[in-house]
Amino acid sequence: MKEDLKRKIENSKGKFQERLEYLIRDINMIEKDVVNIGQDLAALEQEFARVLQTLSLPSSEEGKSKEVTDSREKPFT
Repeated sequence: MKEDLKRKIENSKGKFQERLEYLIRDINMIEKDVVNIGQDLAALEQEFARVLQTLSLPSSEEGKSKEVTDSREKPFT
């Protein structure tokens, strides 16, 4: 009886440890995703600021600004 109980406890500990490792791995992946989302958001904010600046330019300077905008790389990879 005692041995059976010890075996069940050890089995439960092993399952708990495995679940804990999966949770830690998932949390690490979520943290990386949050960092990537933050970087994407920063890039979008910069692009939005450029668009606002372009929209506020006088019509004579729009052509120059469009050339610069078209030559930039996409912010997302």
